[in-house]
Amino acid sequence: MKHLYIAAITLLLTVSTTALKAQVTLSANGSADTYALIESKGFGVENPDCQHTTFGQHVTQIFDNTLNKYVFVFHSHHILDNDRCTNEDRVRMEIKGGNGSPADLQHTSGQTAYYRWKFKLDAGFKPSSRFTHIFQIKAIDGDAGAPLITITPRAGSPEKMQIIHSSGSGSGGLGTVHQVDLAPFKGEWVEAYMKYKSSEGSGGSFEITLKRLSDGVTLLSYSNASLDMWREGASYNRPKWGVYRGKDAVLRDEQVRFADFCVTESSASLCPSDIGNTNQPPVVSISSPSNNASFAAPANITINATADDSDGSVSNVEFFNGATKLGEATSSPYTYTWNNVAAGSYVLTAKATDNGNAVTTSTAVNISVTPPPGCDPVTASGDDGNVPANVLDNNLSTRWSASGDGQWIQFCLGSSPVSVSGVQIAFYNGNTRTSTFDVLVGNDGISWTTAASGRVSSGTSTALETFSFTPVTGKYVRIVGHGNSVNAWNSYTEVKIQTATGGGQTYTLNPVADAYVRDGSNASITHGTTDSTLLITKVSPSGQLNNAREAYLRFNLSQVSGTVTSATLRVYGKIDGTTTPSVPVAVFPCSNTSWTENAITWNNKPAAGSTGLDTTTVTNTAYVYFNWDITNYVATELAASRSNISLVLKSLAAHDPRIFFNSSEAAANPPQLVVTVSDEEEARQAPKTLVMPLVENQQSRQASIRMLPNPFRQSGTIQFHLPEAGQTSVVVYDLMGREVAKLVNAQLPAGDHRVPFHAKGNSGVFILKLVHNGKTVTAKIQQD
Repeated sequence: MKHLYIAAITLLLTVSTTALKAQVTLSANGSADTYALIESKGFGVENPDCQHTTFGQHVTQIFDNTLNKYVFVFHSHHILDNDRCTNEDRVRMEIKGGNGSPADLQHTSGQTAYYRWKFKLDAGFKPSSRFTHIFQIKAIDGDAGAPLITITPRAGSPEKMQIIHSSGSGSGGLGTVHQVDLAPFKGEWVEAYMKYKSSEGSGGSFEITLKRLSDGVTLLSYSNASLDMWREGASYNRPKWGVYRGKDAVLRDEQVRFADFCVTESSASLCPSDIGNTNQPPVVSISSPSNNASFAAPANITINATADDSDGSVSNVEFFNGATKLGEATSSPYTYTWNNVAAGSYVLTAKATDNGNAVTTSTAVNISVTPPPGCDPVTASGDDGNVPANVLDNNLSTRWSASGDGQWIQFCLGSSPVSVSGVQIAFYNGNTRTSTFDVLVGNDGISWTTAASGRVSSGTSTALETFSFTPVTGKYVRIVGHGNSVNAWNSYTEVKIQTATGGGQTYTLNPVADAYVRDGSNASITHGTTDSTLLITKVSPSGQLNNAREAYLRFNLSQVSGTVTSATLRVYGKIDGTTTPSVPVAVFPCSNTSWTENAITWNNKPAAGSTGLDTTTVTNTAYVYFNWDITNYVATELAASRSNISLVLKSLAAHDPRIFFNSSEAAANPPQLVVTVSDEEEARQAPKTLVMPLVENQQSRQASIRMLPNPFRQSGTIQFHLPEAGQTSVVVYDLMGREVAKLVNAQLPAGDHRVPFHAKGNSGVFILKLVHNGKTVTAKIQQD
C-alpha cells in the first residue's frame, strides 16, 4: 500500500524517495502561507504580487463543499495584475516545476510522465480572445520558447477548450490537435489525466482525458502515439499550472480552482482517479489505554490511536468520552492527553475521517478512575486473622499471614514521595523455610514500579533481614508474596521500609583500608596485598577446611559534621556461583581501628563485636551494590568523638561458592559508607517519622504514652493513645529538662498511634511528655 499523507491543517507536498515508486503530490488544506509551502518543496511561483501588493498572495485556499476539502484558488485580476511585473499586456499566475524541483517534475529525454489533477472554471468564466492557458508542458533550456502542450479555453462562438501542440522553431508543430465546446466545463469540477513521453520526433507520445467529476462523463479525450515531445538543446520538460491570459476588453477578474496534483514517472496507479471508485472508510482503534485500565484521580490519561485509509488519507482523528468530544489530532501519531480526570467510569472512542469524508468509530475502551487512596499505614490483600498491623508493633511474636501466590501487604509512607532504598522483613518460621517476594513502589497505589523481583529470604533466621535495591521514589510500598519453600503461605512478623532522608548533606566515603582474611593453612597470608582487589566472605561447609573468610573495612569519619540521619554501608558483589542462590551476610562492629590492610591476617585479626549491626541477603543473580543500615552505630561513634570505625562482614550460613565483593583497589564500584547529616536546627525542627495510627486497643478512654521496649538500647517505639481528636505533641526531655527530640506536633485523630525514637548516642533516663488538647501525660524511659 502506498504511503498515506494527512492533509488536515497544512498544505502537504510529499516526495517519495522510493526509486521505483516515486510520486509528487500537492494538496491544499487551509495553510495561510501558501507560497512558502509550495516553494519549500521545489516549486516556483510566478505571480504579479510586486504590483498588486494590497491583495496579498494570488494563490489562496478555500474549503470546497463539492469536494468536501480545501482546494487552491488562483486569482487573476484583469486590470491590476500583469505578467511577473514586467509585461503589462498580459496576466500570469502560475506554479511550475523547475530547477530545485523533485526529479519527478523534471522529465528528461526518453522518460514517461503521468499527471492527474482537478480544476474548476467559474460558471461565468471569460476566456481571452488572444490566449488563455490553464496548463502547459514546457522545455527548460534550448529551444524553450513556446510550450510543447497547452490546455487553452478559447474565446469564440461557441467558446472552446483546446489542446495545442508546438514543436518549437522547427517544423512539425500541429497547433490545435483537439477541441470541444467549453460550456460543459464551466462551473464543474473536472479531473485531468495526462500521459506523455519526452522524446524527439515520432519517438514521443501524448494522451489526455478530461472527465467531469460529478458523473464521470468524458468531456475531452485525445491521444497521439507519435508526437514530437522534445526540444533541441533542452535539459528537461516541466509542468505549469495556473491562469495565463492576454489582456483584452472582455476579460473579468477570475478565480480558477485547482486540487489534488499528482505527478509520477513510475506508474499511473500511483496517481489513482477519484472517479467511479467507492470510497473505502478508514480503520481506527485505540492502542492505549487498554480496556478496563484503572487510574487514580486526579489522572492525566494519554489516549493513543492508530488510523489508516486503504484508498486515500486520514484527515483527522477525534477522541471522545461517550458523546463528549475531548480533542483531535490531524496527523500521526494520533494522540491526546486528557488532564485532571476526576474519579468515575469512562467510555473512550476514537473517530477517524478520511479525505472522502468517510467516518469510522473505534471499538469502545472502558476505563475507570478511582478516588485518591487514603494513607492507611498498612493494608493487605487479605489475612487469616493475623492482621497487617501486626508487622508494625515491634513484636516478633505477632504476624501478618495470607495464603496464595500474589497476596500482598502495602505501606503508605506519607503525603509526599520519598526515596525507597530497601525493605527489612522478619519472616514467620524464617529459620526453617525460605520465602520469595517482590517489592513494588508507586505514587498512587495503582501504578507500580518493580523495585525488586524474586527476592528470597535466608531460611536461617527469624530476625529482620535487609533487602536493598536501587532507590525508587514513591509514596506507597507493596510487598507481593509468592509463598515459601514449604507451602503457599506468606507470613511476616515485622516489616520496616528503608527510605532516604530529605535535605541535609551527604558524605560518600571510601575505606582507608580493606582486606579479607582466611583461616587454616592460609591464616598467615596478608590477602590485602596478595589479593588486593577483592573482599571475600564464606563460612565453610562441614568437612571443608581452610576456606572460611571474613572481610574487614576501616573508614575515617573526621570530615562528617552534623547530626547523622542515615548511614549506609554499600559493597558491590555477588555469590560467585549458582549452586547457592542467596546467603545472609551481617556487618559487625570492631573496636580496633589500628589494623592495616597489608598486615592483617586470620591469625592477627581484631575481634568483631558479638552482635551484628544489620543483615543483608546477598544473591547470585548479578553484581550489584548491597546495603547495610548502620545509622545508629555511626551516630554513636561520632557522638563519642570516635571518627575512625572498623567493620567486619561475615556470612551467617555455610555455603560452598564464595561471596566476592569489590575492594577499594578494584577498578570500579568500590565500597562506600554513605552518611547523611542535618545541622542541629534542622534535626530539632524536622519531623522524625510518619506517625502511623494503630488499628487496635481503641477501648482506652484516657490519654496514655509508653516506650517499647523499656529499657531500650539505641532505639524503640513510642506508643500513645488519644481518646479524642485534637492538637497533639510528643517531646522527649533529659533529666535536666532539656529537649532531646520533638517527635510529634500535629492535629491527630483519636486512637492508638506509634512513632519510633532513635537516641542517637544519648544515654541514661529520659522523660516522655504527651500534651493532648491541653492535658499532659508523662512517662519515664531508660536507655541501657
